[in-house]
Amino acid sequence: MMNKYIITSIILLFSITIFGQSLQLATMSEVGQINLTNPANMATKRFYLGVSPFPRVGTSLGGSQLYQANGSYLPGFIDLEGVADDNFISANISLPFSMAFKIKKWGFNLHSKSVLNSQIGFNKDFLGFVTQGNGAYVGETLNLDPKFDISMYQEFGIGVSREILKIFNVGVRGKYLVGLANVNTVDGNLSLETAPEFYQLRAEADYTIQLAGIPTLNNLSDYAVIDSFFNEIAANPLNSYSNLTQNRGFAFDIGATMNIGKMLHVGVSVLDIGRINWEENSSEYKISGQFQFDGIDAAGFLTGDDLANIVDTLDQIVTLTSKPTTYSTSINPKIYVTARMKFGKEFYLNGVFRSEFTSQGAQTAFGVGCQKNFKRILSVGAMYSIRNGSFANLGANMSLKLGPAQVFILSDNILPIISQWQATNTNVRFGVNVTINDKRKE
Repeated sequence: MMNKYIITSIILLFSITIFGQSLQLATMSEVGQINLTNPANMATKRFYLGVSPFPRVGTSLGGSQLYQANGSYLPGFIDLEGVADDNFISANISLPFSMAFKIKKWGFNLHSKSVLNSQIGFNKDFLGFVTQGNGAYVGETLNLDPKFDISMYQEFGIGVSREILKIFNVGVRGKYLVGLANVNTVDGNLSLETAPEFYQLRAEADYTIQLAGIPTLNNLSDYAVIDSFFNEIAANPLNSYSNLTQNRGFAFDIGATMNIGKMLHVGVSVLDIGRINWEENSSEYKISGQFQFDGIDAAGFLTGDDLANIVDTLDQIVTLTSKPTTYSTSINPKIYVTARMKFGKEFYLNGVFRSEFTSQGAQTAFGVGCQKNFKRILSVGAMYSIRNGSFANLGANMSLKLGPAQVFILSDNILPIISQWQATNTNVRFGVNVTINDKRKE
């Protein structure tokens, strides 16, 4: 049933907040995937083929510390006094495949990845309503106004880089994007009032949402079409999106690096400059008007036993209009600035600045760390970072090479191992590479 997918999605969203975007990968020169953070970077290997057995999952939570001392997410345990007016959860899940090789002064790279990218904005009233219900707000009007920007797409990239005068590298990468699904709030106001006498709910809405990649609904009673759509995806995920080639887009990355003397290496890159045009199964929905109702059977919704009656009730009180439309969305441009200073033979100090521009504003992070390489076999490192106002981020990384095989793992915040629910940002990324060394540098 469709409600099971909704509930599962919500649980997944809040479960993965122990993850976050990676900073350390931008300074791990012994790992070929460093090229994904700057197309001008050439790894120390002549060839590498990289796969990730597990998806890279990352989120950031910004605006407030939403947990009390016991670190609980459960309703009623969040201290709303310390919650900011504007908050967001930003999530990113990707499953990448990449390859790169060098021919003299030229570098070439290819990659593909499946991406789920989302930004959800919510205010203090919305969080209070979700966690405490409307009983705590009898006689009050809540301004909810949640904002969504969720995209799922497939990305294919090809890039080239060039070494200039042995001190400069420049690179560019083009990307072809195939949009699979999108949910995007264009504009909206949603308020909810609980009457003091009989606790009826009175809602006022003027909300516009754009959806693409799923069948169009003419009214809420058409939910069975969506239910059938999700069941088809679950049964045959590889073929379910085969007809969505009309949701296309293009993007590109640019970058440069420079060696200053023999000790300092700096780099700058701008990634994901582009958009996806949504044309296939693309509609705009508008919810408007004033509604009054006594409530719904929440238990019936959660179990699915009374979903049809619930939908019929909502269909009678909610005015929903839809129309076909086309629109475009950004894939969130990013900026990386890196510095890597060498001390001794194989010891490095690293610095990384990263900023991502989303529908909820810029999300910025800065990290400083160190790296120690033991010949060409083992590399270990650590990094402290500040992210979206969060100061408790201590990460670590390691790569190990045995013959042509290389494995690496990194985390931007290992503190959640001790207290996972207190984490607002971290990342766990694991990869396996097949590499061939540059014999001239052996």
